[in-house]
Amino acid sequence: MATSKAALARSPTGIPRLDSALQGGFPVGGVILLSGQAGTGKTMLAMRWLFAGAAQKEPGVYLTMTEPVSKLIKHSSTLTFYDPAAVDKGLLVLEDLRASEGFLSLEKEVGKPGVEALVEDIKVLVKRTKAKRLALDSVTAICRFLNDAHLIRHFIFKLGTVLSYLGCTALLVSEVTESNYSAYDVEEFISDGIIHLERGKHGGARTLEIVKMRGTSFEGAPQRYKITADGITFYEQPSFDVGKLSTERLASGIQGLDTMLCGGILKHSVTLLNGASGTGKSTFGLQFLIEGVRAGERCLLVNFEEAREQLIRNMHTAFAQDLERLEKGGLLKVECVLPESRSMLDHLDHILSVMREFKPERVVLDSLTALEKVGGKTELLSATKHLALAFKKGGATAMLITAGEAIMNEGAVTETRLSTIPDNIILLRYVEIEANMRRFIAVLKQRGSDHDKELREYVITTKGLEVHDPFKGMQGVFTGNVQQTMDRSALVQAFHDLAKG
Repeated sequence: MATSKAALARSPTGIPRLDSALQGGFPVGGVILLSGQAGTGKTMLAMRWLFAGAAQKEPGVYLTMTEPVSKLIKHSSTLTFYDPAAVDKGLLVLEDLRASEGFLSLEKEVGKPGVEALVEDIKVLVKRTKAKRLALDSVTAICRFLNDAHLIRHFIFKLGTVLSYLGCTALLVSEVTESNYSAYDVEEFISDGIIHLERGKHGGARTLEIVKMRGTSFEGAPQRYKITADGITFYEQPSFDVGKLSTERLASGIQGLDTMLCGGILKHSVTLLNGASGTGKSTFGLQFLIEGVRAGERCLLVNFEEAREQLIRNMHTAFAQDLERLEKGGLLKVECVLPESRSMLDHLDHILSVMREFKPERVVLDSLTALEKVGGKTELLSATKHLALAFKKGGATAMLITAGEAIMNEGAVTETRLSTIPDNIILLRYVEIEANMRRFIAVLKQRGSDHDKELREYVITTKGLEVHDPFKGMQGVFTGNVQQTMDRSALVQAFHDLAKG
């Protein structure tokens, strides 16, 4: 009869995403190396793990080698998970290892006897407190003091053996530079697990990587996180699980456009609206939202292009639209954010947070072009994919606005690879005809539906955009190389006139 393998007991970290990745937490009784550069949140993660244990009535010990206990408490007490009662009741004991007799003995004589004395001190403390979790911050400080690979190996092996016998899990904090996992190339080989934290380059996001974890199946891809008052918080991951999508069509609010779209914009779709400066992109987006408000839908505008006061004034003076009144009605929410105020990931995180709270049915993001200045094309592409999936999952129909660099032609819609993400692409363009600047609109793409292939002229009035008839009697409008063409009846008449001589 086959017997199932017993699952390893786990020591939860208190960080849901990390615990999920670790199949419940660190293996109980293991020695885990937590490595990272300065400012990556090593101490914060260690404290979160210890307080998670205290919440489950598992006593813990924090041994510091780098700062006084009073300073550690001062900084840790600002975190939401800090529980002073756990410290007062002795569920979490904080000790400065530099004051222990074992370390003082080691200072006098660097060798195995000193190492044995230090490990014995830690053993006595663990037994006295009945600790099930121990964090040593940092093992690098001890290794630097020992300065011998054999002594370092002996210390970590001896400590791990003693703690494992006592049923205590150890987290050894290691201070490293760049992408190294340990400072002395010894610690990582005798640890049961390695968690590596890395600071983002050029203002990028910090990442956490599970490098090694014995008895645990895990994905090794680095996960991006931020440091908040809640500790280490992972950024949300995109998912193709968007739920059931509607076949209903929504009115765009733009006269003539719904005909081009064969009945309107498909609900839960994502539209990319691209146009040069002055083509009416922002007005287009606001008309789409105002139409939603008229239909009783919750609508969200995220604007990266102009200040809130300026946006409100311009809409009032140009189109007699009172955005503040619409906001007070509860169906419209306007978020104006300076692109440089956050990283790309933090902007993404903020938008997703507003989505969860406000639950909009229509969203306009104006514009992706402004966001590109923050993180570059690669990050923008990744963020746009994530947003497109999140909008669908959240039940929203979205419009993403981009600015075309070119005034007269198709610009760079496809060059950025953004064109593969949206369901629909609508272009707004200028064209010169007989020394006059005119505008045209084209539906380049509409997934799951047919659409008008003609280029139609549109005008911007005090009511917003209005789509008119297709351009007739000319070709090359799309490329900007306009040439007059002759219709069939005129061509026949010309031949008749020629035959008459």
